[in-house]
Amino acid sequence: MGRQQCKWYVQRLLEIIGDERILLQCDGYESLLNAIETEDSDGHIHELISAADCTDLCSVPDCEVGVYIKREVNKSFEDAFNASPTDYVDGKVTAKELRANYTKWVADAVAKLYSEKSI
Repeated sequence: MGRQQCKWYVQRLLEIIGDERILLQCDGYESLLNAIETEDSDGHIHELISAADCTDLCSVPDCEVGVYIKREVNKSFEDAFNASPTDYVDGKVTAKELRANYTKWVADAVAKLYSEKSI
């Protein structure tokens, strides 16, 4: 996600949670972590961070495969978010839909990976 998307996401998340405190799993998104730091002055969001070079899709020797897949999935998410950001921010895209989209995006990324002659 881009810097502005992250800021918008964090602001909307803070509106939704009100005075609650939450644990947010972050997958090494520096922009998101920076947005949390600048927007969440009261400390309502606590981050659980996965390393950016870590993935469940591959083993350590195949880290370039995981990086490739993550990059493609991130592009797919950004395209979907940019096409209708308010749907994501306002919760019109449900968690179920998002999980289905991520599954499709991973499958698309793997298919693209298999078509690459350089890998």
